Amino acid sequence: MVAALLALSLMAGGAGPGLAGACPSVVGELRGHLVLSTASGRGLWLGEGTRMLELSGSPGCAANVLVHEGSIYWKECPPVGPQRIVRGRPSGEVEVVLRADLLSGPFLGPEGPVACLPGEVLVLEAYGAAAGRVEVEGLPGSACSMEGEVFWVDSEGRLRAAGLPGGERREVRTGHQPLAAVSPIPEAGLLLLERVGGGCVLIDSRGRVDTILEDATFPVLNEGTIAYVVQRGRGPVPEDGEMVVYDPAGRGLARTEVEGSPACPFPLSSGEVVYTDLRRGVVVGREWLSVPDVEVEPEDRALAGGVEAPYMHQLYDTPDWFDGGWSCGPTSCMMAGQYYDRLTPDSIWCSWPSPGHYSEWGAYIPEMYTFLGHTYDVWGVSPGNVWVQGSHGFICRDAGGAYWDYMALWMEQHGLYSAWAGTSWSTYTSEIDNGWPMVASTSSIYTPGHILLFAGYYEDHSILVNDPYGDQNQPGWGGSYNGEDVVYDWYPYNNGHVQVHVAQVFYARSDVPTEPDTLVDNVSRGFRKLGPCRYWHETHTGYGGAAWWTYSTSAPPDTCVARWEPKLPWAGEYEVLVYVPPERAEATGIYAVHTSSGPREVTLDQSLYSDQWASLGTFELDLDSYLRLGDYTGEHWEYLAFDAALFSPMGTGVGPSTVPATGSGFELVPNPCIRRTMVELPTGGSGRVTVYDLAGREVASMTVSGPGCSMVLSTEGMAPGTYVVRVDVDGWERTRKLVVLGGD
Repeated sequence: MVAALLALSLMAGGAGPGLAGACPSVVGELRGHLVLSTASGRGLWLGEGTRMLELSGSPGCAANVLVHEGSIYWKECPPVGPQRIVRGRPSGEVEVVLRADLLSGPFLGPEGPVACLPGEVLVLEAYGAAAGRVEVEGLPGSACSMEGEVFWVDSEGRLRAAGLPGGERREVRTGHQPLAAVSPIPEAGLLLLERVGGGCVLIDSRGRVDTILEDATFPVLNEGTIAYVVQRGRGPVPEDGEMVVYDPAGRGLARTEVEGSPACPFPLSSGEVVYTDLRRGVVVGREWLSVPDVEVEPEDRALAGGVEAPYMHQLYDTPDWFDGGWSCGPTSCMMAGQYYDRLTPDSIWCSWPSPGHYSEWGAYIPEMYTFLGHTYDVWGVSPGNVWVQGSHGFICRDAGGAYWDYMALWMEQHGLYSAWAGTSWSTYTSEIDNGWPMVASTSSIYTPGHILLFAGYYEDHSILVNDPYGDQNQPGWGGSYNGEDVVYDWYPYNNGHVQVHVAQVFYARSDVPTEPDTLVDNVSRGFRKLGPCRYWHETHTGYGGAAWWTYSTSAPPDTCVARWEPKLPWAGEYEVLVYVPPERAEATGIYAVHTSSGPREVTLDQSLYSDQWASLGTFELDLDSYLRLGDYTGEHWEYLAFDAALFSPMGTGVGPSTVPATGSGFELVPNPCIRRTMVELPTGGSGRVTVYDLAGREVASMTVSGPGCSMVLSTEGMAPGTYVVRVDVDGWERTRKLVVLGGD
């Protein structure tokens, strides 16, 4: 019977008009009226035929729609204020039944809607009063009630249960795979469990397995019938697929091939099944008016943790001749690698978005290159049966889509540590907190498989993502250059964004880049290496345990060049030093110090130094000064090393203010016996005295206020050595060197 109804629906159902923006989808059914939303879950309408009643335009309103006893319940995530569960009726009446800063739900329960708050699961009556309560750990993303018990998925992906009201808690054994969500099927006395890595299993309340649906992701449940789509295709937006409907009570199963880009299936109580064709922007199975676009408001809340990863679009940052529609894996791995600035820029011109732009790393996706001894010359298939090399060929090969093992191997060969990391939220947040982004294999309502770069998170389980195909929250996914720093929700959590089902996350670790100051290491944001990447090599020695090297050349111009761009605290006199590692350093480099009066060339024989600083001299620098070293030395095929550079302030910097008539400087009178220094000023005023180490980092400070011309600066806790003391009093700035002695 199910098979017959499904086949009838798909053959006879009409398709509505195509949409330029939002795709309509069916998310609920109430007394013959359908609840409609967009495919991305924004906006909620109740209608039949041409009559449409808007219920909500709030983010998150369509991800957890629940129909219960003649009412519709949904969650809203307003930009300002607490989240809430709202109850609506066919008459248009709407009321808030629950408010909380963080909540999950509403979820299905025969006794009433179920909601999760931090530390508790609530079974609600129709108007929001709590009919039952169970204490839990954390904030579950999914819960339900059935047969007098509450079931929820804990933070480790385990299924828990407790009797109502507030009965003893127990764990329901479900196997070794972590779970994402749980839903009740009271008609069959079963629970529908969604696994984190994809697939579903039906069990009874004691954990005994009834049915396994291996290919079901994002299943939809209505009145005991389960519907899901098995999408096919290699690109982010798939071509064709299979509609599956399963009735666990009657044991009916139907599979039907469908055309287009199917998503958002919904089994109606009549036996029909409708779904959204993403490519045409229509609901197949019924004819509908279009639903309006819902404006996506920008995020204005603070991240709990995040890294600043570079962005790259798989379509619009790759060569014009290449279709990067299947290159989400290589592009996401490239973003991870370039977070650590591994490959040198190889700029190409990309024609879109108009008027065009340069892409620094796009050529590495389809074109052969060599780096760190590995040549990326494997051929891989891309759209149109075009075979290419480069990162796409290495990672995608004959599949078109990315192989997980080759993604991890690519990152390893580019100097990162990478491996499969599982699907744990705590693993992901720990990596971000340590400054490491992660590559993730995901699925969503739009795509069965898509690789993303995860770069940050919020406490409510939203994630900051670089999506190489664009922002799935916006209409026309893939048609705009808008995938940088987008926000998705970690399924099954609903905070008003497209939900992504995480199938696997991958480590992408290396030395965390530091912000430049007067010390610029080769893993600092202030270090830039230029030239063909095949000539750059790495040694794990030197300052901080890493340095780059190349071979010198005997004829100009330079082939490989490095720049050290410091962030200097002030214009003035600095000693410039470079660190020479103990390996791969034998050439006489020609350094160019770009001073306030122009470049000054200094030669340094690196063979005279080993694992130590070497001074290039003292120079007057301004805030735009930098250091440069190219591979031209006049000698061929010698090792030339590029490690850290130090711009050490010499204590003679003068700010823009004029010197007051009462004096030309200040004096420091140290007393090593009591670890104190007397600071004597030529005039009083208000300001600060700040102490810097020779790397330009602040180590101590004190406030100056009042008419006094002297004060005591404590050097307690400062290591013996040389420091720079800077005074800024009423805009008058001066610096002096201070030597802190050791001893008791």
